[in-house]
Amino acid sequence: MKILGISAHYHDSAAALVCDGVPVCAVQEERLSRRKNDAAFPVAAIEWCLDHAGISPDDLDAVVFYERSMLKFERILTSALRAFPHSWRSFPSAMKNSIGEKVWVRGIISSYLGVPRGKVLFTTHHQAHAATAFLTAPTPRAAILTADGVGEWATLTVGHGERRTDGATAITLVREIRFPHSLGMLYSTFTAFLGFAVNEGEYKVMGLAAYGRPTQVDRVRKLIRRTPDGAFTLDLDYFEFHSSAKRSYSSRFIELFGPPRAPYKPIDLDTAEGRRFADCAASVQRVLEETLVDMTVALHQETGLPDLCLGGGVALNGVANARILAESGFERVFVPPAPGDAGCALGAALYADRVHFGRPDRDVPDHPFWGPSVNANDLLRVATEDGQTVEQFDDTALIERTADELFAGSIVGWMEGACEFGPRALGHRSILAAPRLVETRDRLNRDIKYREEFRPFAPVLPIDVADRYFELPRGGARLGRFMSGVFPVRPEWRARLAAITHIDGSARTSAAARVKCACILPVRIASLSAPIYRGLHSDSARPRPAASGPIASCLSRPTFINLRYREARSTWSILPAWCTTRQTLAQRSPGSPVWHVPAERLCSASTIRLPASRSDCGESWPGSRISGPFHSIPCFAIGAMNRNGAEPGCATSINIRKNIATRSPRCNAGLQKMTPSTSARIPPRCWMRNPKRYSLPPSTIGARKGGWHNCAGCVCSGTKADSFSR
Repeated sequence: MKILGISAHYHDSAAALVCDGVPVCAVQEERLSRRKNDAAFPVAAIEWCLDHAGISPDDLDAVVFYERSMLKFERILTSALRAFPHSWRSFPSAMKNSIGEKVWVRGIISSYLGVPRGKVLFTTHHQAHAATAFLTAPTPRAAILTADGVGEWATLTVGHGERRTDGATAITLVREIRFPHSLGMLYSTFTAFLGFAVNEGEYKVMGLAAYGRPTQVDRVRKLIRRTPDGAFTLDLDYFEFHSSAKRSYSSRFIELFGPPRAPYKPIDLDTAEGRRFADCAASVQRVLEETLVDMTVALHQETGLPDLCLGGGVALNGVANARILAESGFERVFVPPAPGDAGCALGAALYADRVHFGRPDRDVPDHPFWGPSVNANDLLRVATEDGQTVEQFDDTALIERTADELFAGSIVGWMEGACEFGPRALGHRSILAAPRLVETRDRLNRDIKYREEFRPFAPVLPIDVADRYFELPRGGARLGRFMSGVFPVRPEWRARLAAITHIDGSARTSAAARVKCACILPVRIASLSAPIYRGLHSDSARPRPAASGPIASCLSRPTFINLRYREARSTWSILPAWCTTRQTLAQRSPGSPVWHVPAERLCSASTIRLPASRSDCGESWPGSRISGPFHSIPCFAIGAMNRNGAEPGCATSINIRKNIATRSPRCNAGLQKMTPSTSARIPPRCWMRNPKRYSLPPSTIGARKGGWHNCAGCVCSGTKADSFSR
């Protein structure tokens, strides 16, 4: 049985394919479109999954969407009507945004793939989160907690999962907390208040929290109050996310915490204003941790199970996860490598296989590497075309050479095998550097990652030596395997691990079990005296490519590319030559070396001044300014740039070597990029066949009171009729 799982339309779109109960592949749309947190329908991800498995849409037994779109629309509509007249400004845009494409998911999937409407199924949002967390964890029974901003109505659920001896699988969500009462929305509100992008900058708040003191905890607790049943409720007088699209915090919030930070104003921690922002981050982080610890303690006492599976975007908070492991009473805490909405594509497919179709449980490979693999021959050809110095080594010599370069202070871009599924760089698409000097961290943040100076980096090391450098509690090595836990660096190592030791003496570890870059540690343990470390994809301003990008080596056919920096002209940004990818401008001037401008830099929001003449650039460009966007895959030349300034993925994009807007003839049922304007031209009857009316359960209408809601008999109870209808 072949089941395709899809998540889309809000953030982190993705597709995953499960064949005979085992994942075959999974990839986020952003890896192929090169748009961070791409929320578009994952056309490229779907096509890659089908191509990778060698099947067509007709071969699929089911296509499962990760939430019930009509129920989510009911929540949006109900919330807008409740807040009227305060919501009158946001109501038209909310309705247009939902009705335009997001509501008619069954018809859109059927139109894109050409599959019968009866093959399109639905889970609830938190069922998909729960399935991702439990069905990918190596445990037969576990308690389950999922928490994020909001799904349909639920924002937090608790329950348990069991793999029975007869092969059957049960996932039971017992209770839930409903919108607008949400830990994720609380944290996102502070994210917006601190000037970071919602659904993208929450990890920045966690990093900033270490520089502050939780002096405003009492103020934060005015916003969130615990209820007698062990849940919580938000004081909605301090929030506007439920009634307005303009901002998420109210005037009372500003009166309590002071003026918000402007998004482009730097945070100076030496000033009173900067310390106030850091204290706000530390305070909301402390309240989040304490709330989650209290709820998991109660869940452990209720279930008596030794294992806990965490899902949802809140599970990306590594500091809270470490406290849960240490204080909740659970012996092991499992967090999947993609706990957010992207992972729901895999969870939805697995839930349909195990629960809806009732197929026997099968072990899921315990690794995150489900994406496109690197092609060594392509990398070698591209490096040669770009004039890079290329040397080929076997694995042993390559690791020796990389260790020498790291010890000499170089920064290495590492590619190995299939790319990771999820937001973390877990050893297959990573930036490596020696961790001895804090200046290395500053250099990475300033010159390569282009991000705030307070942002930390994560160490990667073999799992069997993790306890030597970090104070890991019981079960800590497992939690740190997918970079899901933050643990203290042992005091005797902090000075020698300055670049990966955060201001509070902690580090977000990645205890690698199977990646070859972790083998560099024992090679130079005497000289490096520490693990290597790398930059994180989730902390970057742009997504890592799936099959192209910063390249230092490919272990399937070892290749080494020159890592040295090149001096840049005054009109150019200072950029490292190792970032050079398939899309590289080479500017040759008489008597001067080759200057490289990496496409990753152009893919961001920046604009770089370049000469306009053919004699300078080797290409004629319209105007003297070249800015994004660029395509990434499978481009081999700068001709992928859209000269009309359209977004990547549009039909107007130009590619000298290959037109990636052309889809496979196999998917001629409509695998083209759909925009609101094109979707409006599709006859509505293809979506509206056999329409079904819905009414909200009384308990859902009363969600504004906060507290627990019983899942039994409601839309997330897990029955086939409820879960897989639209």
